[in-house]
Amino acid sequence: MSENPDSAMSARLEALRALAERLTAEGDSAGEGFAPPYQRVVAVSDVMTAAEIRANPRFPPLVKDLADEIAHALSTVDSSAAAAPVVETPATIAAPAVAPAVAPAVPVASVTSAAPVEPPTGADLSSVRFAAYSGAVPTGQIGQIQVSRTIDGSHLLTWPAGTGVYVDRVVRGDQHAPYTPDTASLVALSSGEAVEDAEPFQHAVRHYQVWRHSGSSLAEAAAAQPDIVAMGLVVAPPRDIELGVDSGAVVTATWETEPGTSSVAVYRVPVDQALVAGFGNPGFRIHSDRPLRGGFSDGEAAPGRRYVYQVIAEADVNGEVHTSAPVTHEVFVPEAHAPVGDLSFSLREEGASAWFDLAWTEPPGGRVVVYRTDMEPLAGWDTAPVVTSSLPSAGLLPEARLTHPVDREGGRGVMRSVPWPRAWSKAFFTPVVEMGEFSFVGNTVTGIRVAPVERVKLIERVDQKLVTFDFPDGANEVRLFVGPSNTPAEGVITGRAVAAISRSDYEAIGSLTLGRHQLSNICDIHLVAFGSHGTDTVQSAPVTVAYTPVMTLEYRVSFSLGLTAAARRPSLTIQCERDLQLDPGVGFVLAFRPDRLPLTVSDATAHIALTRDEDGATTAMQRIVVPRLSTGGHSEPGWKADPASWSAVAASGGFLRLFVDDPRYQPHVALLDPAVRTLRVAGLLGR
Repeated sequence: MSENPDSAMSARLEALRALAERLTAEGDSAGEGFAPPYQRVVAVSDVMTAAEIRANPRFPPLVKDLADEIAHALSTVDSSAAAAPVVETPATIAAPAVAPAVAPAVPVASVTSAAPVEPPTGADLSSVRFAAYSGAVPTGQIGQIQVSRTIDGSHLLTWPAGTGVYVDRVVRGDQHAPYTPDTASLVALSSGEAVEDAEPFQHAVRHYQVWRHSGSSLAEAAAAQPDIVAMGLVVAPPRDIELGVDSGAVVTATWETEPGTSSVAVYRVPVDQALVAGFGNPGFRIHSDRPLRGGFSDGEAAPGRRYVYQVIAEADVNGEVHTSAPVTHEVFVPEAHAPVGDLSFSLREEGASAWFDLAWTEPPGGRVVVYRTDMEPLAGWDTAPVVTSSLPSAGLLPEARLTHPVDREGGRGVMRSVPWPRAWSKAFFTPVVEMGEFSFVGNTVTGIRVAPVERVKLIERVDQKLVTFDFPDGANEVRLFVGPSNTPAEGVITGRAVAAISRSDYEAIGSLTLGRHQLSNICDIHLVAFGSHGTDTVQSAPVTVAYTPVMTLEYRVSFSLGLTAAARRPSLTIQCERDLQLDPGVGFVLAFRPDRLPLTVSDATAHIALTRDEDGATTAMQRIVVPRLSTGGHSEPGWKADPASWSAVAASGGFLRLFVDDPRYQPHVALLDPAVRTLRVAGLLGR
């Protein structure tokens, strides 16, 4: 008597099922993974120890990971309970070899695949001839074939095992269910273990059937009429799937479907919700109103997020909709490309120092960096995405990147108070949006900074005024504005300039020239330098100089008639170009030298004392103070020489000359001498 194989397998299978249930109850995910198909594969094998389980090439990794638990479960099987007398032990049936499956273009997520399932070793039934099916009505209940898709694209078939000696013929039929096993496509011959089918679909719907030949022996079973004991149906999933992201963050996909596919359902599931959502969750379906038999285009995916797209084929079978196993593909939707196109630049100055602010509209994705260069970047780099590492070829070097912090205010990026390089008169600012290994170059803004003029000097001449300064770099013109004293320059320089000079003229002349009467009152003058780039004009900060005008005075000396030199006393009158009332007045000295015109007050040999040229005036002063000057001075009473002071020098003859003798006014008074002949003093003999 030999051990009953059916009873032994049933006992082993029951022990393995109990192990899976215990693991599941304990919260171990391996319990659900150790599904009935894998329990059956282990049960029909002859392994007993953990080492044998790990060494068996037919077992998948999940089974090998549970080797210790499985070996312990099998060791508890009561071999006596599994023993039973049998008439004959049928030879183990080997399934015909199947072609290796071609992995689909898109990974599937349905059943964790095991290694290819092979039947136990035994006799080869390839030469066995089975009795033809005569059309007898199948007896007994027809079970369900469980069809699971493996990750390599084939199908794993399991069904209820029989008892006694039997041979199962597993057959398939595409589009229509087989009506006889004799004309159907044979998948495998089996005695109860799972089989695998990798045959390509010929139609959207595939029917599987198990026809069982039973008997007391192998020969008797082969000769017996088969009973259909299990049936199953599977729908072909889309194949040759190509899925990607087009520009503008649009997810697109194309595929091929088998004839008979009524529609394809597509589900877009955020990856962080994929575990909870499961497969085919109607809340995530897209384009449900379209059949999508050839693909889809999805423009609703949010940029910057990762999604799992589930693709499930649907087919109508006798009025019922059946679905395929889902084909999944994980997709990251990048942020939309939108380069910065509105970078703006503003400059603020304070004396010789300057700062600038940059602002732009934040793009929908990527990181904005700004380059500051002294030369304009090469043209053409803003027309398409470029590899970030190639930016130096456009003139955008790493050291030119601004590292100042960026404030974000209502969708705007702002970079504030970045110092302007003192030696630069022009700078180019280029925003770049970095997105991974690619960058998008935006609009370049030209910043012009004209430094203010320096070392301003105003030189007074009798008939003109000269303004000199250092012409600043980057400027092509300097303009002079005039405004009231202590008035802010900003309100003055918006008006019309009094004078202007270009760089070329300044280099040729050496100064900005004003006429004698252009600055006639106390005022402030403001010098502003202007530069240009294309159609843009930029001005420097104003430089202000307080101006007190020079008083231009003329004097006249006339002599009285007389026979002697003493009698010919001189009279003095002073005329101003405008009426002035001074408090205190301006001090003057009438100097005398016998041999020539005196050059200064101290160069004179004598100072002539003067009295007012009025009746009764007797106070003589060598230094007179004049509080009032008028335009009509030459027609008004002036001053006349004191007789005693004049008599001391008159006999020798010589020259008279009037000087301003007042430190407060000397820098602001221009005293014009009359003709020299009118300043000559005749001697004793009138020569």
